[in-house]
Amino acid sequence: MFKFKIPASLEAIAILIGTIIGSGIFLLPFAAISSGLLVSNIWMVLLTILLIIMHLVFGEVVLRTRHTHSFAGYAGKYLSKSAEKFIFVSSLITLSFSSMIYLLLASKFLGSLLPVNFLSFNVLFGICWVLFNICSCVDLSRASKFNLLLTIGEVGMTCAIAFYIFPHIKMVNFQSFNITHNWLMSYGVIFYALNGIAAIPLVFHLLRERKAKPVDFRKTIIIGSIIVTVCYLLFMNCIALVSGGKTTQDAISGLLEFVGGPIIALGALAGILIVWTSYISFSQYLKTLLHNDFKWSHFWSTMTVVFLPLAFFFIGIDNIGDLISLMGGVLGGLDGLIIFFVYFASQKKSEIEPEYKLNLKPIVAWVIGGFFFASSLMQIVLQAMKK
Repeated sequence: MFKFKIPASLEAIAILIGTIIGSGIFLLPFAAISSGLLVSNIWMVLLTILLIIMHLVFGEVVLRTRHTHSFAGYAGKYLSKSAEKFIFVSSLITLSFSSMIYLLLASKFLGSLLPVNFLSFNVLFGICWVLFNICSCVDLSRASKFNLLLTIGEVGMTCAIAFYIFPHIKMVNFQSFNITHNWLMSYGVIFYALNGIAAIPLVFHLLRERKAKPVDFRKTIIIGSIIVTVCYLLFMNCIALVSGGKTTQDAISGLLEFVGGPIIALGALAGILIVWTSYISFSQYLKTLLHNDFKWSHFWSTMTVVFLPLAFFFIGIDNIGDLISLMGGVLGGLDGLIIFFVYFASQKKSEIEPEYKLNLKPIVAWVIGGFFFASSLMQIVLQAMKK
């Protein structure tokens, strides 16, 4: 019987896209309205370029190392235990908080598919928490055809929503292109939404295992990142220009007044699909981080992954948009700076010959790293000024 074999590069691109597209996509329209569409589109293009460079830099680190680690593992290997601990804490907070956001959004999307007040939000959250953690036992990275179909579904449904609501764009909402006092909020949210560091080791391990061509390693990151950005730009601009000042943090519910019920159902289904796959990817990455790099037992790794997002939920965290902006802009920016230190250290301690070499000039690295660091400080200052 004929069996279709998915090209390694296509499968790798699908994994990268599937990991990057997560809860951040639904916050983009709200963040864009808060900061202004013009500055948000500028941030989107600029950060796409910078994060492609950052991903390629980290990719070379991965390729210079014989065994696969998490980002924290590479920091500990090439820098110091202090750097490893910082990345560990940063990753634990970011991934667990992200998982909670996925559950919150999934609960809201699931509720929009049911009759009004059919189930309380806490019950919906509990249902999603149980189902998502059961599904996290499935290793999507090894189910290549299924993973590819999921990614096609995510990208296809996202673009379908954007094209469906495009005729409903209102000219009055073009005033949203004005820059607001909250102009840096979208920077953090976009950084968070584009960051695919967690996927790079898995993607490159797959390409090596399948004996892909050296050119496929760079191509995967560049093509995957561009596809994600195109989807984000369509989704962000179309929703923001339709719902304007009534744009909600989940992006979808705010459309009801303007385009009617069918698109809400499609958006909810797309939302559940996206946050479900991202929840599984992040859960598996965090388990690997805890078990492989920090030698936690399978039991405690699983308990942490399962219950830490639940703890964040019971704490009752408000202002999710601002917190994601802070996480993306500050923690993401500091991670980006550390990646360049790891990159130059790995060149001196390289274990194997990498499939590609960027030959990045130190001045370029420090300019980008300095930009990330300065942006992190500005995020902290602006958030403090809001208090």
